Amino acid sequence: RNVFATEAGIHQDGLLKNPATYLPYPSELVGVDAIEMILGRHSGQAAVAARLAAIGIDDETAIATVLERIKTQPKGAEVDDDLLARWVAADASATSS
Repeated sequence: RNVFATEAGIHQDGLLKNPATYLPYPSELVGVDAIEMILGRHSGQAAVAARLAAIGIDDETAIATVLERIKTQPKGAEVDDDLLARWVAADASATSS
């Protein structure tokens, strides 16, 4: 399963553009539904933008803010969709005050 999971920003960007760049075969071929983009300290803008878009957040300014927050998380901390949404909501309410 971990063969299809990555936190490294350069790999995430390449996989988003063309999965064949880093994978010898499609994940579905061995029963894994999809490539897992783990958001962590090594992730980049492309992975953050893709994850935010996947949860329905289309806000260019949120990408940089979320990326900064991700980079301050301790090693191994899980950044899930709920946490991303809370961060974006908190930042939106802070800027609208």
